[in-house]
Amino acid sequence: MASLVSYDTDVVFHYLNSIEHDREFQMHFHDIYEIYYFVDGEADYFVEGKQYRLKPDSLLLLAPHAIHGVRVNSPKPYKRYTIHFDSDLVSIDRRAFLLSAFSDGKHDGTHEVYYQNLGDFDLYPYFDALTNCNHLPDSLSQKLIPIHIEALLAKLVELRHSLHYSDEGITLSKTVVAVTNYINQHLTENITLDTLCEQFYVSKVHLNRIFTKSIGTTVFEYVAYKRIALARRLLENGVPAREAAIQVGYNDYSTFFRAYKKITNCAPTQETFNHQE
Repeated sequence: MASLVSYDTDVVFHYLNSIEHDREFQMHFHDIYEIYYFVDGEADYFVEGKQYRLKPDSLLLLAPHAIHGVRVNSPKPYKRYTIHFDSDLVSIDRRAFLLSAFSDGKHDGTHEVYYQNLGDFDLYPYFDALTNCNHLPDSLSQKLIPIHIEALLAKLVELRHSLHYSDEGITLSKTVVAVTNYINQHLTENITLDTLCEQFYVSKVHLNRIFTKSIGTTVFEYVAYKRIALARRLLENGVPAREAAIQVGYNDYSTFFRAYKKITNCAPTQETFNHQE
């Protein structure tokens, strides 16, 4: 069973109840906010160098451009709510306050995204309100959806001030954590596989094997995702494509161009952004 609500292109709300499982992380990033509420099942969630073994009634708050992905580990029913929305959906006079529940967007591996044991905090009525919009006329639902989203964000701001970020459930190996931290700290520098192997005393084959097993990509696929996510933020801020390529660590523009198009399905010179404040 799935419910989908869309308000122009600014918000997508989805409830999933599935018995299908996928043992590979589907790594991606996007330029919108995401609220992910895990209801039940057996799944791992990777975010920016950390992997969480999800518990029922746990929450992830993802700011734009965070590298993330989910892996469903068994055919046990997998249930979760996701809400994707653009910041323009939130009233400008309340925007900074309501979006303060999310991390600052630096994505350096230290941001707070995961909260658990939320079963007693009455979040389900907020999701039910969005689901009920499916049954309303479009003219009414389009007016109500932003209000329901803002109400949920207000609740999350309240919860974030009373809850503590959780590192429980992290299952990545120490080597993978160390390597991802190193990549986060040296992203715009010349990162080579030889350098990483010397730094962490592992072979190339072993490093790529444990990295792929842990987060679904090779080391340099992960580096590419990180660099392209950073490049996209630069492009959004008006930095020319060639300059953005250099700033994120690509000395060869054609390599940057191919990586950008492969990951985003769009050439960097074809991107259009809304620069409204």
